[in-house]
Amino acid sequence: MSSALLYKHRLSKLKEGYQNAFQ
Repeated sequence: MSSALLYKHRLSKLKEGYQNAFQ
């Protein structure tokens, strides 16, 4: 697994967390 893909996956998860927190 490439680190770039892993970073992108983590970023999307983080974004999801922020959206859930602000809803």
